[in-house]
Amino acid sequence: MNIDGNLTRLASDAEAFRTSARAVRLSKGLTQEELSKRAGVSRRWLSRFETGEDPEGVELHKALAIARALNFDVVLASKDTQ
Repeated sequence: MNIDGNLTRLASDAEAFRTSARAVRLSKGLTQEELSKRAGVSRRWLSRFETGEDPEGVELHKALAIARALNFDVVLASKDTQ
């Protein structure tokens, strides 16, 4: 989805967030090694994040660092239409 010319990905759960982050990484032609260095996380952590190998072990600050390194903001939006 594009908003004001920017790519926007909606993720309503952890799996969708991981899948979106991986898709964006691949679309930018980044390896896990390159992205992990940009985000300040280990390549092993990034691999486990992308595959969902250890969902309880994913630290939010690291997931947010991945989003920032991909030049994405994480936005909380209400689904409530009232």
